[in-house]
Amino acid sequence: MHMGKKKGTTKPARPPKPRRPDDPAKVSYLFGPGFADISRVIRSTTDKARTNIDDMTRAAVEVSEGTTFDSMIVRAGWTACRYVYWLACCLGMVVTSVIYCVGMLLPQTIAFLCYELVGSALCAATWLTDTLFLAILRISNVCDYCHKRFARPVYQCPNCGAKHRDLFPGRYGILHHTCRCGQRLPSSILDRRKPRRKLTALCPYCLAAGHDEIIRSAGSRTICIPVVGGASSGKTSLINAYAVSLITRRAGEHGLTTRFYDEARKQRFATMVADSERGFVDKTAVETDGQRASAFSMSFYLDGGGLRPSRLVQLLDIAGETFVRGDENEQQNQYAHCEGIVLVIDPLAIPQVKARVASGLRGTDAGSISASPLGDVMNALRNDIDANLARNRGKRLTTPLAVVINKVDAAPLLDERLDAPAIARFRQAEPERCANDLDTMDFLCRQFLVDMDMGDVVDMIQQQFAVSRFFAASAIGHTAGEGRFMPRGVDDVIDWIVSLSDPALAKALAIHEFPKTKLPVFTPGIGRFEGIPAEAAQRERDRIAQEQAKADRERAKRERKAPQGHAGAATTSPVPAPVPFTRPGPAPVPPPTPIPSAPEPVSRPAHPAVVPTPPPQPARRQQASPVPMPQAQPIQPAQQPAPQPARRSFRPQRTRPYHRAGTGATPSQGIPAPNEPLPANGARSGTDRRDAQPKVPRPAMPQEPAPWTGQPSVPSPRPRRTRPRRTGNDHDNPHQ
Repeated sequence: MHMGKKKGTTKPARPPKPRRPDDPAKVSYLFGPGFADISRVIRSTTDKARTNIDDMTRAAVEVSEGTTFDSMIVRAGWTACRYVYWLACCLGMVVTSVIYCVGMLLPQTIAFLCYELVGSALCAATWLTDTLFLAILRISNVCDYCHKRFARPVYQCPNCGAKHRDLFPGRYGILHHTCRCGQRLPSSILDRRKPRRKLTALCPYCLAAGHDEIIRSAGSRTICIPVVGGASSGKTSLINAYAVSLITRRAGEHGLTTRFYDEARKQRFATMVADSERGFVDKTAVETDGQRASAFSMSFYLDGGGLRPSRLVQLLDIAGETFVRGDENEQQNQYAHCEGIVLVIDPLAIPQVKARVASGLRGTDAGSISASPLGDVMNALRNDIDANLARNRGKRLTTPLAVVINKVDAAPLLDERLDAPAIARFRQAEPERCANDLDTMDFLCRQFLVDMDMGDVVDMIQQQFAVSRFFAASAIGHTAGEGRFMPRGVDDVIDWIVSLSDPALAKALAIHEFPKTKLPVFTPGIGRFEGIPAEAAQRERDRIAQEQAKADRERAKRERKAPQGHAGAATTSPVPAPVPFTRPGPAPVPPPTPIPSAPEPVSRPAHPAVVPTPPPQPARRQQASPVPMPQAQPIQPAQQPAPQPARRSFRPQRTRPYHRAGTGATPSQGIPAPNEPLPANGARSGTDRRDAQPKVPRPAMPQEPAPWTGQPSVPSPRPRRTRPRRTGNDHDNPHQ
């Protein structure tokens, strides 16, 4: 079966690859003329040898034609001799030419090859040094028209205006290139007398498109930060506040000098200073000229302070109407290489915020509310990023995004939710997680958008950008037109991006270190603005209650350990040792009184030295009738035992019942008979040694009410009686 092409179909032809125009510089001797000279010598020697051989052949033919011989044998011998002679002459000529060529070219070839090797090594080393210098110092240029970044611009000859596209170490020279007009141009950073950066540079992309765009940032590092947002959201005011603060105050305080990109930027800065003094900024005009860029950049250099190379700061501003509609005159290529993106949000443009604060706004603030919905702004930013970046779906962008909620001074609601009062409240409630103001502000801004029904914007930012931080700021600081600029929180926005992209510049400007906490510190959700402080307060109350309960338990424990008579206070005084005594006999019954109301008190004689307290009688003793307490006999001093060392009170333990021989007491009773005298030492017979000494009575422990926990007391459930679980073998085995 024929598997050829289908009839009537043709493969589309590839467009011809554009031929790179020749560079106007002359090629170096090492990469062209040297090899041409060697080839020319070899070619001339070969031609000379060929000419000599032709002459000898022609002469031999002429001689053989003028000579005649009658004998064929002689004629054949003559011809053979002449042929041998001619062949010998030709071989000699070839050998001589080769020897001559080798003898003449060998020294020159060896010298040239050595020179070529050394020159190629120097060229490679210089090219590598130049490339590493540009890469390590991150020297780059950003076109002011097409917004593309590149490291090697096109340089223009100052004499004839020729455009050199490859003014770097290579085939046109190592340290210098020679133009066709004879002008020597520096081609390496090693040339310090005439630096290459002083030449006029052009954008290679614009030059290929037929437009000559001059680049004045050659030899510097460019920091490109686009500022985007809806119309009247405060983008220009934010750029104005940061540029004026950095150029007029902060740079001089840290020993840095500033210079403007060109004369147009210098005039633009003068206008910024005037706007800052009057407290009002005009809207960014929409660019109608198709030959000019829609995005305007405020560009200025920073030098000194150990910065090498100098820094070119570019703050790109584009009209909000143009940004939202997406009808820019040029492709916004800055998103592919910028150091960070600033997204400015006007909170007054959010419907819920506007409904709450519209009645309290002043005339100027009410007239400057952005007309661009926040959702349209986010869609425009996502479309620009997708058009300039070739990234996989689902992969987040690594470019930092600073989201700024501007105009926080316009209404009390914004101040209470986003500014110092809310930050102080959350830092007091959650001191561990809200360890600094910036992290707390980030959560408050996210939570504010969620509460105002803009949670989809927060989710979109979280899904599209790997690094993001929210800020609350006020570019003007008050109502527009009521005095000079008093910005709040503007410097932190750009400083955060600078600290991530250029630590050397951040150190030169003494930018404070931003926390490395994973953001957000809390996951925003509905009602969390009031819920988080309430939960923290409840946890604090629970903690205080637990500490109080613990302190009460410790105090009760100390009171239980204290001896009787000193409740509530710990003591270390020795406890008096128990004194043995003799059981008294039956005492006579006193005569009845006329009016028996109560038994008379028992009088106890006091010992002159020690009056011991008798131990209490066991509560288990059963008596038939109440018997008055007998009068105790005084204890003689001779019978007083020596004091024993103090010992701690121990927990009362149960005594084991015993049987006393000859007393009639049963083991279940465990007590002696009422009328039976005790032994002399006051101890009972038996094996329990704890009964040998009388027990010291424990003090009564005060019963304190348990602390209230806020939950009703529930009686503990009655423990259930469990039975051993049967196994399957009990039923399966018929013999059991």
